Amino acid sequence: MSENMSFEIFEKFRSSFYALLPACTQNLHIAAGVSGGADSVCMLLLLKRLFEDELYAQNCTLSVVTINHRIRPKEETDGDALFVQELCHALNLPCRTIELETGLVDETARLRGGGTEDAARFLRYQAFESFITENNISAFCLAHNENDFYETALMRLFQGSTSLSLKEKRGAFIRPLLHISRRQIEEYLSSLKQDFRIDSTNSDEKYFRNNIRLNLVPLLDEKFPSWKKGLSSFCEKNGSSSQNFTGFIPGKAFSDLSLEQKKEALCSLYNEADYTGRVSGPFLNDVCFELSKAYYLSKNYEKSFDGYTIKFEKNRIFLEKGLKKPTETGFFAIIEEDGDYSFPFGKAAVKNEGNCTRITFGSGTVTLDHGYPFIIRSPMTGDSHKKDLFLVERL
Repeated sequence: MSENMSFEIFEKFRSSFYALLPACTQNLHIAAGVSGGADSVCMLLLLKRLFEDELYAQNCTLSVVTINHRIRPKEETDGDALFVQELCHALNLPCRTIELETGLVDETARLRGGGTEDAARFLRYQAFESFITENNISAFCLAHNENDFYETALMRLFQGSTSLSLKEKRGAFIRPLLHISRRQIEEYLSSLKQDFRIDSTNSDEKYFRNNIRLNLVPLLDEKFPSWKKGLSSFCEKNGSSSQNFTGFIPGKAFSDLSLEQKKEALCSLYNEADYTGRVSGPFLNDVCFELSKAYYLSKNYEKSFDGYTIKFEKNRIFLEKGLKKPTETGFFAIIEEDGDYSFPFGKAAVKNEGNCTRITFGSGTVTLDHGYPFIIRSPMTGDSHKKDLFLVERL
């Protein structure tokens, strides 16, 4: 890569970052999620270079977070974490390594009813969000690139989602690499003679994204060379047409929308709540029908999905963070704050008291020696205390 090309990539990155977070903003604490792969290593080097610029140097501090999911061989995942730690040491940057318990991703996938990709992503964002809160982070940088944008749009299209594209900014999360391709990233690292880690599962076609990247994208490139331009245009129109309600949706306004507009309106509530997952199309179809019926019958309605509950009360629709939707194998909820929660066994009041957390329910009280977040779930086959009403697992 020529020096001019390297400069162009940096300028493109700086332009994207500045649009997301102007340099005039004071006392910024920026965090970056770094896995050790090419994308996140490139993003980290670009951030380091950017923060040496006088516009940012006086106002910004940069921290790094890396997650060890423990879903690949130990030598590989531990090697990734060590690589990131050593890179941060060389760059004189603080690095926090978060180690997930062995088997937690698989257990979470089983409880959520999704795959390994979904569970790892869910736990990763849980960890990132905790880091944001604990360290008063102004913005958390994610290393999704231009290729990820198109792959994600294709994935969501096949999954029936009404929100196709990755957003450059959602809540505290920003994606400053979204206009830089994977090829440009690897060429930039090569020009710096900078190593990076390669995930051995990247070629495993049992993962949906890998199948899209390895099989569908090359076919589209060959048969429909301009497909990216068309998909970008569709995503832009899809995003600009959504109904962006703030806080809640009036029942009357919701009833007047088409089905697609209703689904887009509900997605806007999830986006506003900084939800980082994907809302399934069948779930939205069902909820739209039930909400319309509740409006015309003047009845309350609620339904939960992935830790958020859509409610219709007092002629308005809103989103509430809380109980997970029960699965066929029982129930499962992520508890992140004090409050009253509803479970199949009854109500439970959760309150953190500094050194401990108490769960009070109909037949007694359970005292935990730790704070949030943690899981309350139904006992499963193989649990040593399967006769208990519920089990608690620390995240």
